[in-house]
Amino acid sequence: MSNKVITPKTDKSGLYKHGYYHSEGGIQVFVDGVKEIEVEKDEYKICRGAYNSDKIYDFKGKTNLEVLDALFKDAQCTFKTEYADSGDFILCRPVVYDRKKHNRKGTVKEILNQMQSEKSCRVENGDDSKSKGGELTNKGWFKGMLSFLNW
Repeated sequence: MSNKVITPKTDKSGLYKHGYYHSEGGIQVFVDGVKEIEVEKDEYKICRGAYNSDKIYDFKGKTNLEVLDALFKDAQCTFKTEYADSGDFILCRPVVYDRKKHNRKGTVKEILNQMQSEKSCRVENGDDSKSKGGELTNKGWFKGMLSFLNW
């Protein structure tokens, strides 16, 4: 099994829909083309431009995946399975597949932190940032749930 998953570049969604779960070895991703990390199938990447935006959004009766796709498209993010930029935000799988309809309002950062906290996933809280999750494995990339990349 190869942990390198390469799919065509897209501007439709930041969903890792092809690849492996952490228990299967995850998906190898290079941050800034250099640092190897591991993400897993069904996680979601929001680009740092969206994450750092001050724009306020207001969603009514939307699933998390619907909100994420709308944020991704509005910020004109692009997605390549094998590549991420420092400062991109990776949302954990339980957040992505929460089927409940929610009302969400705030900046992208506020909305993503709210989603993550509902599922006990990592969040950023100012100086209490939890930006580096997982453990380094003998394969050379991070093993475990990564919430966001901030190197």
